Amino acid sequence: MSQVFFDELGIPGADIALNVGSGSHGAQTARMIEASKRTEDRKTRRGTVVWRHEQHAGRCARCCEDHIPVAHVEGGPALLQQGHAGGSEPRGVRPLLHLALLPTETAVTNLANEGFDLKNAGTATADKPHVLNCGDVMFDNSMRFAELAKERSTIIADLGLGMNGFILATVHRDNNTDERNG
Repeated sequence: MSQVFFDELGIPGADIALNVGSGSHGAQTARMIEASKRTEDRKTRRGTVVWRHEQHAGRCARCCEDHIPVAHVEGGPALLQQGHAGGSEPRGVRPLLHLALLPTETAVTNLANEGFDLKNAGTATADKPHVLNCGDVMFDNSMRFAELAKERSTIIADLGLGMNGFILATVHRDNNTDERNG
């Protein structure tokens, strides 16, 4: 994650930054595993939290050793999104997953339909992960930082736009940008 996000959102930086940079899927994964194995705390780590982005989550999960539990935030919705580059990646997270933190009841139902046990009995393990609806973290953050953006941002004036005279779209998935539709 770029330092600008930590600065703008006022959140502390990571305790450990692997600094793998960009590159091909294989090259990034190899650098992540290599860097993760070098971290001094790998023997005492109590868990690893991976974020929704399926490719990165799968890579991070693979960096964990068997004894390091993995929690996947917003991982559930993507499990059923086959047909895009990251669609199969959560299945790479699944063998190591201890805790699925989902944004909606629909996401929880989707995992139940895929065979996940929702009872959450006993200790969460990779063989029997716990599934929880924690709410939509991205929506919560959007609401939290909307006022801050109104106070600080000058982009509308900088671009000469009128308030409510434009549409903002985030297009960050390869299947939204790399495939011609019709």
